[in-house]
Order: sequence, then structure tokens, then C-alpha cells
Amino acid sequence: MEFYNINGCTLDETQINAIEDDSSCVCVVAGAGSGKTAVLTERTIRKLLNGTNINRLLILTFTNAAAAEMRVRITAAVDKLIASSPSDSFYRNIKMKLPEAKITTMDSFCIGLVREHFHIAEIEPDFTILDNSEAQILIAEALNAMYEKMGDATDEEMAMLVEETGVIQELLS
Repeated sequence: MEFYNINGCTLDETQINAIEDDSSCVCVVAGAGSGKTAVLTERTIRKLLNGTNINRLLILTFTNAAAAEMRVRITAAVDKLIASSPSDSFYRNIKMKLPEAKITTMDSFCIGLVREHFHIAEIEPDFTILDNSEAQILIAEALNAMYEKMGDATDEEMAMLVEETGVIQELLS
């Protein structure tokens, strides 16, 4: 396998292919510290240099930290281009539009989409997202109600129910 150095980052052939892929969508899946942010940053810069408007791109990450890092790296790359060619208005125009970039986490993007189209989903526009502790409480309440209704169930039936539902023991502990 060959390795390439792009902007101080060593990338393999698969990563280079993701950068150079001309299709409109690319999914970069890899472990922590493997160069996903470098690949997406370089791909984004190349798209911008080829005339793609930043507001035509949607860059999704798993964490807020990764999204913030993407913004920082893209801004730094554009700043470097401006410094190398200060009279080039093309680079300054890219820089001006960077705040419009849709660089966010998958969950934030999906929440925004649902909030924008709440009427289609037939939900209230001010819905909230259930956090893990709230979910555990609701699950425990539902299980307690279910157990109460199953009051006459044998221990064997209860054990089978717990086995079938799998995560119940984990959630209740």
C-alpha cells in the first residue's frame, strides 16, 4: 500500500480516493485518529477551489469536536491560500462564505430537519430530545407497570420476559 503526504498528514490510497472522488456524496468511516478530518478537510477545500459554493456542501460528523475541528482546518486552509495570493478575490469570497458552511453532527442536522418539517412528522415544533437518564426512568416506569400487570406470572415467565427484552437488566442497574 502506498502512502501520500498532504499538508503534513500521511494518507493511504483509500483516503486519497475519497478526497479525489468526484461524486457528490462520500462517506468516510474509520477509527479515531485515522485521518477522517484531514480527508474531509482536503476534499472540502478541493471542492471549493473547483467552484462549489460552500452552502451546497453538507459535512456531517459524529461529534461536536470533530465539526469544530473541520471548521478550524477549513478556515486555516483558506487563510493560507489568501496569504499566498492576497490579491485573489476568489479566496476571499470563499472565506466570506465559510460562516454559512453546514458542518455539523448527524444528530444536530437531523434534529434541525425535523424541527423545520415538524408538521410533516406530525409532532409539536418545540419537541425535546430524551436524554439517557430520562429514557432509563421512562423504561423503568414502563417495566414496573408491565410487571404489575403480570402479577400472576410465574418466575419462569418473568425470566423469559427479561431474557427476551435483553437490555432491561442493564437499564435498571
